[in-house]
Amino acid sequence: MTLHAKLSASGSKRWMNCPGSVKLEEQFPDNNNEYAAYGSAAHHLAEICLKNNQNADSHLGSVLTCPYKPPSFTDIKVDEEMVEGVQEYLDYVRNLKGESFFEKRVDFSNWVPEGFGTADFGAMEQNTLTLVDLKFGKGVQVFAENNTQGILYALGAYSEYEFLYDIEKIRIVIVQPRLDHIDEWDISLDELLNWGDILKEKALEALAEDPPLVPGEEQCKFCRAKSTCRALANHNVALAAEDFTKIGPLDSIDNPITVTDPLKLSPEEIGFLLTQTKLFSDWIKALEGHALSEMLAGRDIPGFKLVEGRSLRIWKNEKEAIKELKKLQLKKADLFTEKFISPAQAEKVFKQKKLDVAALKALVVKPIGKKTFAPEDDNRPTVRSDAITDFEKVA
Repeated sequence: MTLHAKLSASGSKRWMNCPGSVKLEEQFPDNNNEYAAYGSAAHHLAEICLKNNQNADSHLGSVLTCPYKPPSFTDIKVDEEMVEGVQEYLDYVRNLKGESFFEKRVDFSNWVPEGFGTADFGAMEQNTLTLVDLKFGKGVQVFAENNTQGILYALGAYSEYEFLYDIEKIRIVIVQPRLDHIDEWDISLDELLNWGDILKEKALEALAEDPPLVPGEEQCKFCRAKSTCRALANHNVALAAEDFTKIGPLDSIDNPITVTDPLKLSPEEIGFLLTQTKLFSDWIKALEGHALSEMLAGRDIPGFKLVEGRSLRIWKNEKEAIKELKKLQLKKADLFTEKFISPAQAEKVFKQKKLDVAALKALVVKPIGKKTFAPEDDNRPTVRSDAITDFEKVA
């Protein structure tokens, strides 16, 4: 489990779109952090529970020594959030019918040289192969459709089981419990093999002697090398120098957006600029992070210096502070604030006390989320603006 393929399934979206990123990333260590360690621990907990036919709450409070945890982090304690998320995953996979496997190494080297990975869970029923991927992050929602990691695992599983089963359909499933998100996508065997041809071509391009670097929002988002990538820097500098200075950006070279007001940006121009600035702003953050890590390591960045950031006052010793403040006749009400627990916290209390969680439903409502904007290809459905709704009421 500690081995990693050069062209990993988890990084396939990146190397498909930017073949040169593979060589460039080799100069950088993995981005191990507490979030990666927590996710690894959750996967390990799920594996233990499946292996021993247990529920996740039987490990609440225990400390896991993960065989595949990021090396810079120590053992992780199983908390209530991990238990709740892992149990949602366990409930889903245990409801799948047919012959199953979990934490299975799959080999997709027929399409990607030396390609392999570990599938979280798989089940074979009649002519359908189902592959389930547990995603424990909550920063980015992951979808099953055209998910190249899931497709590569499906190719590997098909390669191993095609002689045992008559596989006609593959179902790729993403279970992302901390976002209350389960997504399923079906693909035919022919479509899967067509994907295999595309991935094989892209993999060979990535392993070529001088693969191209192709900046873009999707492939650069999680690339470890983006803070020092010259191609991305040149792309963003050119963007700033050219597109941001000519008010009247191009939809294409042959079809410029017409400038209707020399003093005011049009909706078309705003839309164009927004599509460009996301990549630019992500790059700036990565550049700043890299500069800070260099300076913390004792290396100079000309024009900048290390300084102390802002901080808030804290008690030297909280217990001692409480004792001293009580001597000044301050009461408990003066020293502590109370806040009513949230529905999520109440649900955890109900589970601990073995109460029926269904009793909370009549007391809880989920308000509509605050409106924001997203690219047109975002998976969330379009909602109407408040302005349109209010206008209809008046009309």
